[in-house]
Amino acid sequence: VDVETLGNNHCENENFTSERDTLTKLFFDTGGEFWGNSTSWNTEAPICSWLGVDCEDGDVEATQGVTHIKLESNGLYGTLPSDIWSLPSLKSLNFDGNTELLIDFEGISSAAGPLETLSLSHVKMTSLVGIGSLTGLKKLSVA
Repeated sequence: VDVETLGNNHCENENFTSERDTLTKLFFDTGGEFWGNSTSWNTEAPICSWLGVDCEDGDVEATQGVTHIKLESNGLYGTLPSDIWSLPSLKSLNFDGNTELLIDFEGISSAAGPLETLSLSHVKMTSLVGIGSLTGLKKLSVA
């Protein structure tokens, strides 16, 4: 056993697993198999190459560092999983026009990322309770 590398391998991949798991949950909880376009979602491709997912430095080969999710008018339905708020680098979410998508802000107070933009026009929302905890929010679009 190489003692020098023992225990060094799991930390680097921990965020990868967490972010991939979060996006995979988003896919399944919102009817991803029926989205208008789900290019690369729920595949072995790097998550930063999945349709509508942008990562730090624009690197589509990256396996972590999700900064933007843009899935507007893509036929998402069901309930947005609260895990989405735990993405550590998330700056922007755009789910505009997904009229059958239900969004609540449960767990948003523990948002890990520096969320700045929420575009949620023409989606279903239970309320805006909790949204005030996003101290870095610069743009909120709801209708």
